[in-house]
Amino acid sequence: MKRIRTSDHSRLEQIKLTGITEDRLAFLSQYKTTLIPIIPSVVDELYDELLAIDELRHFIDNHSTLTRLKEAQKLYLEQCFSGIIDDAYIVGHVSTVSRKR
Repeated sequence: MKRIRTSDHSRLEQIKLTGITEDRLAFLSQYKTTLIPIIPSVVDELYDELLAIDELRHFIDNHSTLTRLKEAQKLYLEQCFSGIIDDAYIVGHVSTVSRKR
């Protein structure tokens, strides 16, 4: 199965630069059923660590909400484990980054 599904040559070059390959996407997808159930606890632990740093806590408090950040992180990780990068995935991530600027 083809896992990188875009015909946009500039996006293909960007993907290549990240080191993402068909094999790596297949590997992520292979463990999806094991990893997705633990995403909430992983994200909770991540933010517990981040919030222990005063500067990061202050930044989060002033620029976002913990609930919003956690939900975005969970969604991001779930999408990573799908093992597919297509135009919809790319557009979703580019628009998310654009909204944050």
